[in-house]
Amino acid sequence: MEEDKIDVAFLLRGMPGIGHVSPGYALGEELTKHRLKCAYISYANGLDFLRNFNLKNIYEIKKPEKTKSRVPWKDMFELCDDVIPLLQKLAPKVVVVDGEIDSLFMLKNLEVKLVHICTPSYIEGDSGVYRRYAHISKAMLRQPDLTIVHGILMNKSIGNVHFVGPMVRQLPDSKVTKRNVHKKITICMTASSDASLIKMSEKIAKKLSNQGYEVGLIGQKRQMWEFVKEPMLSFADSSVVIVNGGLAVIEETVMLGKPIIILSDGDLEKENNSKIIERMRLGKAFSINSADSANRIIDYIKSISSSKTEINIKNGTGDAASLILKIMHK
Repeated sequence: MEEDKIDVAFLLRGMPGIGHVSPGYALGEELTKHRLKCAYISYANGLDFLRNFNLKNIYEIKKPEKTKSRVPWKDMFELCDDVIPLLQKLAPKVVVVDGEIDSLFMLKNLEVKLVHICTPSYIEGDSGVYRRYAHISKAMLRQPDLTIVHGILMNKSIGNVHFVGPMVRQLPDSKVTKRNVHKKITICMTASSDASLIKMSEKIAKKLSNQGYEVGLIGQKRQMWEFVKEPMLSFADSSVVIVNGGLAVIEETVMLGKPIIILSDGDLEKENNSKIIERMRLGKAFSINSADSANRIIDYIKSISSSKTEINIKNGTGDAASLILKIMHK
């Protein structure tokens, strides 16, 4: 049906948190300002987030059954049966996929402009996904017409790979609360956080509460603490935010001007994120393997100035939208 046709389809498959979904939605929101009609395709947890915005064009896909194989195409056929007919029906001019690189395999034969949005670790460094799937011939993957890499220190282009600033949606001023630094602390662990991170978070929360702090423990899956569909609103209402080092929540916290504390578990990508945050003096990282980390974190919180963190980082969402508009009109 003609009314189903859309301009840009977002295939957002990051699991199990919403770190892949929120940058995609921020970009879609920006594109709608240019009168483009967007649709969002995701798993159930991604739709939990997207339903906050009363969107009409959202479509749920079922996650394929896990197999023992690490070869992506063996997991893709079941998903193809859902996604490909849906995209053919929607007939978008552009399909935007998140960092899940096996989407580039799945969409290999789809005649559409393809945009890949990802973080720096997906294309460079030992943790990069392209290196992770190095055994796959490039001929088996659909090469994107445009790759957009978002992050804190981004501002360059290499061929059709463009590096932009944080992809974070703009909260209305009425939703951004300025709080005294000693008033409220939010601890946010994504659904991918392991047991050791959860245990350390709860230990820190208990110590802070005993010292008179207001502490919010939020998670991105229903069995974790208080389930929060849209963590960014909680960050906006906080003085300090403690996270597990994923880039999406770091970008949101930084763009809100909130001091950030990262609980480091040794993950290479998150270690790199921590180094950037410390180098820019936007926050500090603490290892969860250190016996006195909880006490050191509390001391650090007490030492932070009560003023809002000054940032000079451009939101990259507008730049990303401009890049997509360019390839649409080529």
